[in-house]
Amino acid sequence: MSIPDGALLGCVKMLHTGPVSSTGPTGASVSSRGLHILEVDDNRVNLSVAVRMVAKLGHTSATASNGLEALHAIGSQRFDLVLMDIQMPVMDGFEETRRIREKEADQCGHIPIIAVTAHAIPGDQERFLAGGMDAYLPKPVSLYDLAQTLAAVRQTPVKGPPWEQGTAMCWPLV
Repeated sequence: MSIPDGALLGCVKMLHTGPVSSTGPTGASVSSRGLHILEVDDNRVNLSVAVRMVAKLGHTSATASNGLEALHAIGSQRFDLVLMDIQMPVMDGFEETRRIREKEADQCGHIPIIAVTAHAIPGDQERFLAGGMDAYLPKPVSLYDLAQTLAAVRQTPVKGPPWEQGTAMCWPLV
């Protein structure tokens, strides 16, 4: 994997100074609106690190320690995407994703879900994508890999009234 010119330097600068402004191919400023991200992980240390990394990238976040808590959070506020641990108590990442996608099929919209797991074995990415997740990050997650994945997911067109109208999710999930 090659690193684009200036990308690594930008990540290093961001660690010390906060988000770096970027420009598109024409030199025009790229939208710098931060994302509001739901981070779901049963490990408090992982959540703490993830919250700091997301903040370093200029985004805000809320946390949940299992899939059931995450469903409640998604039902009560709008998120631009979800960073989802796979193995958790109460409700794992696969079951939560299945429930979210089931509601989306019945209602409206699509919330991108990025699988984040320490179990990085061959075939995982395909399994997670087949399970309804939009992207995959193996742990440990670097700031650079997180930034690249968020940028890639952000480029994906999002459909449905919650995002087009800037309102909260349109269904109670629990």
